[in-house]
Amino acid sequence: MNSKIEAVIRERRTIREVHGEEISEELLTSILEAAAYAPFHSAKEPWKAYMIRGQEEHKEYIERVLNCYSRIKVWEKFGAERILDFEEKTRSYYEMIPVSMVITSKQIHEEKADFEAVLATAALIQNIQLLAWEQQIGVTWRTTADIFDKVFQQEIGIPSNEKIVGTLHFTQIPKKIPKAKNRQPVSDWLHSLELPIL
Repeated sequence: MNSKIEAVIRERRTIREVHGEEISEELLTSILEAAAYAPFHSAKEPWKAYMIRGQEEHKEYIERVLNCYSRIKVWEKFGAERILDFEEKTRSYYEMIPVSMVITSKQIHEEKADFEAVLATAALIQNIQLLAWEQQIGVTWRTTADIFDKVFQQEIGIPSNEKIVGTLHFTQIPKKIPKAKNRQPVSDWLHSLELPIL
């Protein structure tokens, strides 16, 4: 194989080094429109995306994240001084992000349908990451403790019949791109089912 899509898949990285350059809404919309061609099992797409743009919106968002961390004691094992340091670094990070998105999946409390909806939403997120990379935009897909907290979900206005699958942070790709994690050879994780004769 030696295709453009393979190259993008292999080149894509999680970009945690945030640059504050603005990313146009038109570009983000075009990425989402193409990413929506991810496969899904239901009659219509099970996902929703909630956008957070600019410093002021991120300030409001991060205060709710930090309130959640305090309430569910994410950093309880650390001393007060280190917690203050973590909070300051978290605020600084979020205030630098030009665009974030909270990505959710519709849940109807049916095991199969809800499972399929989350998987479809994960496929959407991977499409977003690949399409963004082609446009020189790096994405970090975060599944931090806040997304599992129902109080936090209510505080940021996400309906209770949606499950937060992750938060995406968008930024320009830096000149120095992180190295890829080592991958196991396919022979380590591809197996044949050894079924007994019935």
